[in-house]
Formats: sequence, C-alpha cells, structure tokens
Amino acid sequence: CDFSYAGLKTAVRMAADKLRLERGLESIDDLCRQDKANIAASFQNVAIRHIEQRLNRAMDMIENEQEEEGGEKIQSLAVVGGVAANLELRSRLEKVCD
Repeated sequence: CDFSYAGLKTAVRMAADKLRLERGLESIDDLCRQDKANIAASFQNVAIRHIEQRLNRAMDMIENEQEEEGGEKIQSLAVVGGVAANLELRSRLEKVCD
C-alpha cells in the first residue's frame, strides 16, 4: 500500500509558478502569504483525500476478509509519528472510521 506524492508535489510547484507568472513576480518566494496559504491548504486537502481513499479501501478489504473468516471487525486505527499532530488529518480519519 505504498504511495508517493511526487506527482502532487509537481502539480503544486507548477500551480505556484503559474500564480507567480500571473502576479508578475520574479520568484515563487515572492508570492503573498495568502497565496502560499491557499496553495498549502489545497495540497493538504488533496493529500488527505488520498489517504482517506486508501484507508477506505484497506478497511473494506480487511472487513471482507474478517467476515469470511468469522473474525472481529476493525476496532481501532493508530496514526503515529509527526503526521499524527495534524488536526485536519486526525479529524478526517475519525470520520472515515465512524
């Protein structure tokens, strides 16, 4: 269940560069704080949506296997490491698990 954000990071860089050109700026670093915040929020939204989709598929697969074997349903999900501090991610994963 490995996945990469390489394509997403490229899309973000291209969007930032397009915005830089529209604003007539020399560098992406010259974008205003709000533009940078909007780009970051969009990246986070898409990245979390990807995790939600993967988690939904994995949970469905495990639950189907458990039903066939007569096992218990999934009762918990552990999110660990630095990413676990992201409140938006935690909130959205809680909704997936409900």
